[in-house]
Amino acid sequence: FSQYFLRSLFFRIGGALLGACIFFLITNLGVWLFGNYSYNLEGFLLCYTLALPFFGYTVISTLIFSVVIETICKFSKYSFKHAN
Repeated sequence: FSQYFLRSLFFRIGGALLGACIFFLITNLGVWLFGNYSYNLEGFLLCYTLALPFFGYTVISTLIFSVVIETICKFSKYSFKHAN
């Protein structure tokens, strides 16, 4: 599955964002299941709605760190090729 994300920079950053989305869905499902909200549709939607501001920060940090890591990898490959 990881071979799919090796195609280009946009696929890798898209994969990082997909991972952030999956993390958001799973962790908030866990919060809802552990009883912090009522066990009905209203409690479920409230759980995810109240988590949305935190998800915004997650997406922003994922984008920033993905770009930084991609840039470091690109420059390290470039400098390693030209050092020899």
